[in-house]
Amino acid sequence: KELGDLRNVPKGVAEGRLGQALLAAILEGVALDEAELPTLPKKPAVTTNNGSLVELMKVLLKRQCEEAGVAPRLVANATDLELIAADDNAPVPALSGWRYELFGQAALNLKHGKLALAANGRKV
Repeated sequence: KELGDLRNVPKGVAEGRLGQALLAAILEGVALDEAELPTLPKKPAVTTNNGSLVELMKVLLKRQCEEAGVAPRLVANATDLELIAADDNAPVPALSGWRYELFGQAALNLKHGKLALAANGRKV
């Protein structure tokens, strides 16, 4: 099945740079022997009090994903956002690969005051 035929992958993403990177990663993973498969690190318990920052990151995530035509849940979840708010090097998918390009870098810029959000009518 073609990547663009999948319900959750918009044609623009499938045919673009992100789609090519996704396919390359899938092919690389499929080629690995079971013994070579990486183990996922356990996510640390979230013990932050960054509620306002996390809420801003949710808005940023929604905006970035709407623009790219990607479902936000494919990029980051609420726990990931809390971990990013607490740690620039949090072990979450949103801080690497295509998710970093789409959202992670902007999230860190928002966190460090290098990016601001503003509304213009119905757009953020």
